[in-house]
Amino acid sequence: MSLKEKMEQYLKDLDDPNSEASIKLNKYKEKEFKKEEILKTRLNKVKNYLNKNNIDDIIERLINEHDDAYRDQCFKMGYEPYPNNKFSLLLEYIERNYSGINNKNIPQDFLCSLHFFNGYYFAVYCGQGSMHTIYDSNCKQLLSI
Repeated sequence: MSLKEKMEQYLKDLDDPNSEASIKLNKYKEKEFKKEEILKTRLNKVKNYLNKNNIDDIIERLINEHDDAYRDQCFKMGYEPYPNNKFSLLLEYIERNYSGINNKNIPQDFLCSLHFFNGYYFAVYCGQGSMHTIYDSNCKQLLSI
């Protein structure tokens, strides 16, 4: 059977709700919908937290949580330092709810996304890895991980 024939058969199987392919696809969709609902709930908590707390205090806390001791601990475990869950959720919230911007004062090499939120720039750089950076309103780097 040629690849084209296999694809045609697979697409036919997807139309049959009792086929193995259709059942697997529906299970996968259900799993992904659950993940998305969990993420929406978490992002709603982030929104509420941001409404109740000062962004300057949040940024200071993120900086303190990603200090040299955190970086050293990551390296000792054998992996590159990465944003913790709080930082990741904040970035996800900003990227989903605010449009990207351009700012020539922010380094552009490998810049994937840049958002301005409550007086801070949030940048994500992608290359052979990724780097997440926070700049203040004067484009001074505050945190890069």
